[in-house]
Amino acid sequence: MPSLHSGYPPYIPVIKWQKAEQTALVAIDAEDLVEHVWPCIEVRGTTNPQLLMSQVYHYWKGTVLVDYADPSGRLTGRRMSVFESFLELAGSKSYPIIPVIDSRDALDLSATLQQLLSTFDSVVVRLRLEGLALTQVHFNQVAEVCKILHQLNVSPRLMVDLGECPAEWTPAQLNSFAAVLRDMKGCGFSTVHLASGAVPESLSDISAMAECPRSDWKLWEATNAIAPDLQLGFSDYGILSPKWTEEILKKIAKKVALRYTRAKDWLILKAAGKKKQDSIDLSVILVTQYSKDFMGPKFSLGDRLIATRADATVPDREKKGGASSHLTEAWIHHIAYVVKEQY
Repeated sequence: MPSLHSGYPPYIPVIKWQKAEQTALVAIDAEDLVEHVWPCIEVRGTTNPQLLMSQVYHYWKGTVLVDYADPSGRLTGRRMSVFESFLELAGSKSYPIIPVIDSRDALDLSATLQQLLSTFDSVVVRLRLEGLALTQVHFNQVAEVCKILHQLNVSPRLMVDLGECPAEWTPAQLNSFAAVLRDMKGCGFSTVHLASGAVPESLSDISAMAECPRSDWKLWEATNAIAPDLQLGFSDYGILSPKWTEEILKKIAKKVALRYTRAKDWLILKAAGKKKQDSIDLSVILVTQYSKDFMGPKFSLGDRLIATRADATVPDREKKGGASSHLTEAWIHHIAYVVKEQY
């Protein structure tokens, strides 16, 4: 499938490596979108490297980014030693892994970590920000890290991660932001991605229906329009908030909700309960009341699952429902929508 933005780097969805997301990757693989997607796995906890490696290549056959940092972005406690063990294992097997390291940690690489990183073709430097303010300190930081990685004969890639995407911005802010991104890429980074997320941290305030603006995509579009020469990569947190955790997953499971990616927003449909009939009822609403938005069962496996649930001729026993299933199908549809319709 040809890319809508020829020459741009693959789309990077940032995922937390929960079961629902793992299952979604299998479906993406089956839909021949692998070459257009580089999932970034944020490892929660100090997962055993051998276990993580076996899981990754059970669910995904393409290039994958792996970030062992804690939720603040740092390799604290045992995370550094486990990350090193993972790099040693991945490097020895020549898997298409791209390690991810925070720009702050990358300034103080041990001799061991430098040697391990040097066995990879590329390393992603993740610069975490709050808002669009890129300072001289940020520039100096990534410029030094870029220099270090080049000395290791590694191709450095940059991910500028805003976490929660700002809801609005001024032209002056965006012009300044794009200018610094251009300068950063000029340091020698082979690619630059802009990452952010816009899904609310909680859906508890939604009673039945909501439309949540995709400000993350809007920001990427606006930045790309200002600086098309950057060939700025798109990265997002998909249908979950950047602040999403396993605790939120437990809260989500109390009620059924459908998240459906559209061009400019996410359509959220929420039920009062979590029974299969609730899942069926929401699916019927989506494919009938929002028929102009529903992409149809051939668009992705996620859409097919929704269509099957809404089909009255299909026995209920053949219909999948529940919070985890809905997260999986939402992820599948979201990734397919970004790759096929937008990026």
